[in-house]
Amino acid sequence: MPLTPGERAAQREADARAAVFRGVHTEGVSVAFVAGIDEAEAVRRLGRDPHDGTAGPPDASAVPHDPAAAHRRVGVTGVAGGCVLLQPGSYLLGTDAALAALSAGATAYGLYFNPGGGTFGTLSRDGRTEPTEEIGLPPYGDEPEGHWRYRFWSRSRPQERYGAGALGYAAAAAGLRVTGPRPVSGPPHRWVEIPAGSPLLA
Repeated sequence: MPLTPGERAAQREADARAAVFRGVHTEGVSVAFVAGIDEAEAVRRLGRDPHDGTAGPPDASAVPHDPAAAHRRVGVTGVAGGCVLLQPGSYLLGTDAALAALSAGATAYGLYFNPGGGTFGTLSRDGRTEPTEEIGLPPYGDEPEGHWRYRFWSRSRPQERYGAGALGYAAAAAGLRVTGPRPVSGPPHRWVEIPAGSPLLA
């Protein structure tokens, strides 16, 4: 059945959202798109003073060699309508605890690009986390609304297979329009060390 003009327009919109992230390194990365809080509030929710933080490294692949240190280091970048959080070497931003803390009074969508296989996403609204979905599987008819627009399964669209489509989808699911790759490609606006006792580590 041919697509309607409205459906084709929705696919073009999805293509534009994905194109922002084309070529961004995603293996082993977790990202959270959060709408409704700014960068300073995100830092507070990480358990730190908003004045804390340091300039980021040249790119998102520059991560601490110590896995424990990588797990507690988060890049934070403010964008229009919200912020984007990045962990180049940890799954933390895709967990229920982290997303629940970040989404109180807001909406967050977290992604984890598992280097062992699979891309996993979770939507959280006002501290309530919805079931995790695996992104990129062939369509079976029970996908969340919006999957079809991004055509994750299409082998003719390598940018979708390598993460750009998943990032565009996640930003849209959170309610953000991200216009450049830097919040994910790096360097983020600031790096923050998550302190012991942070709700994100629950």
